[in-house]
Parts: sequence; C-alpha cells; structure tokens
Amino acid sequence: EPFNNLAVLYAELGDYDKAQKALESAIKTHPSYATAHVNLGDLYTKRATVAYNKALEIDKTNVQAKTKLSLIKKLFNANDIKPPVTPITSQPQVAVNNDVNKKPIIAQATPTPPATSPASNIQPTKNISQEAPTKNNASNTGDSEINTFITEWAEAWSSKNINGYLAKYSPNFKTPNGESFADWQESRKNRILGKDIITVEVSEPKITRKGDSFAQVTFKQKYTSNKLSQLSSKTLILRKDSAAWFIEQEYSGKQ
Repeated sequence: EPFNNLAVLYAELGDYDKAQKALESAIKTHPSYATAHVNLGDLYTKRATVAYNKALEIDKTNVQAKTKLSLIKKLFNANDIKPPVTPITSQPQVAVNNDVNKKPIIAQATPTPPATSPASNIQPTKNISQEAPTKNNASNTGDSEINTFITEWAEAWSSKNINGYLAKYSPNFKTPNGESFADWQESRKNRILGKDIITVEVSEPKITRKGDSFAQVTFKQKYTSNKLSQLSSKTLILRKDSAAWFIEQEYSGKQ
C-alpha cells in the first residue's frame, strides 16, 4: 500500500510527523487495512516513550512517567516470553521493536497487482521501499531523499494528484516533443485525469550521483490503468534546487 510504504521511509528518516500523516492517509483510504492501524499504534507508542523520557528528565521522581515507561518496555521487550511458532504466510508481518529508544520498525505492505489478461506475462513488482540495499542504492541520506522523492512522485501519479505530480518537475524540464512546459503540463493533466484508475509501481532503483545537485535514477516501472498494463524501464534526470529535487528529463522503454 503506497501510503504505508511511504510511512516506512519517513520513519527511517526520523520524520514521525510525516510518517503519522502517511499512515492516517492509508487508513482513510482503506479503513479495514489492519497493518496500517498496527503501525500507527507503534508510532504512537514511540512518541509516548519520548514524552515520558522528557518528563523524567525534568522530574526523576515522577512515578506516573516511570510506571508507564516501564509498561511500554515490557510490551516491546518481553525478553522472558518466547514468541509462538506460526506458519509462514504471504501476509505482511509487523516487526517487533525490541528497543523502544530506537526508531519504530513499520511493516511494509506489498501492493496487490491489478488483474491482467491471461496473455500478459508481466510479473508483480515490489515497491521501491522494499528493495534490499545495493551498491547503487546505498542507505545514505542523499539516496534516501531521492528514494522518497521517487515514491512521492509515483504516489501522486497513482492518486491523480495533479498538483503534487506536476510539482515534481522543474520549470526547465525538457519536454519530449519540444513543446512548451505549460503545454506539456496541460497535456499531462488531461491524460491523467482522463483515466478511471491509475497504478504506478517502481522497483530496483539504481541511483548514480553526479555531485551534490545532480542524479540519474533508473528503475523498473509498472504502469496500470483501466485500458493498459505495461512494464518498462524508466530513467529520471534529477537536479537539486533550494534543498528540493526536481525532474529535468525523463525517458522510458518497454521491457
């Protein structure tokens, strides 16, 4: 689920406000999505831990803060309790956080691929946040920012959030047919809003940095609408301006 996976990225960066908003959006979109509810509870617990520790810094004798913090530690540590053996299933599992002073570990959801025709040989792909770190996808701050940018771009496209989607593009964007940026924006707006359903999934990102302000990202993109399902290789040329990344050029090819 895109919002849940976006919350994972924000939590890893320590931005709990954005992580909470992403999980609340996931629940608003799918009220019966149990994983998002559990993850939001874990996030609340982490934030409560921070508050109780702050209270103890101010007053080390505060009994209420000590008691509640102790309960949270028992809940998450439970070192004397062995977890029951459960069969392996395909359902996403919530990882147990054994240290309440660390960042909460939020379970990621694997997006359910839309139905395709029997003749289609397109295989389900993973979300960008589920990929194991690779040489070209190092878990440093710069690459995390780019991964977050790509995830937000795909989510804005999938949800037909036109303003959010177009805001990812630089005014200096190189349009595919040489048209003006304004004409290209209007064309994209009409095409996106003209679809009943859009799902965009990205996987296997490979990031090539060119200094601090330029980057090239190549990944697999699975695009699905009510009329088309297509897997392609996508490349985005990014430039950082005023602490934010923008797309200056993009191109793709079918797999």
